[in-house]
Amino acid sequence: MAAQLVDAMSAPWEPDKFKDLFTAKVMALVEEKVKAGQIESPVQYEAEPASTTTADIIDFTELLRRSLSRPNAIRTDKPPARATASKQAGPERGL
Repeated sequence: MAAQLVDAMSAPWEPDKFKDLFTAKVMALVEEKVKAGQIESPVQYEAEPASTTTADIIDFTELLRRSLSRPNAIRTDKPPARATASKQAGPERGL
């Protein structure tokens, strides 16, 4: 049944039946502007010269490597508040 439906709705390709309406409308608008004298020369853009300054590039991998190689330089004697709270809550929860 599906094959019959496809056969009934199919027809040989006839490209003359199809028109590009979008291009036709755009070209009609262009022709109207030309007839009205509302045309301008296209703007010629020049390539921007290469920048003489460079951006500051931060190598986060190197910064991480340096911070990890320092022996406890960032740590303090006081443990973080989160660690203290979890230690206090641990015995109450049976951990």
